[in-house]
Amino acid sequence: MAKFSIEEKLAVIRRYKEGTESYLTIGRAIGTSDSVPINWA
Repeated sequence: MAKFSIEEKLAVIRRYKEGTESYLTIGRAIGTSDSVPINWA
């Protein structure tokens, strides 16, 4: 399992909050499941 820095996690949360991407697409883009970004938000 990949480890992500605080900065990377915040960038993912920002991407979701902007409303242009879903957790599923972000999860795929960073190489993990959609549940990982959900847990960060």
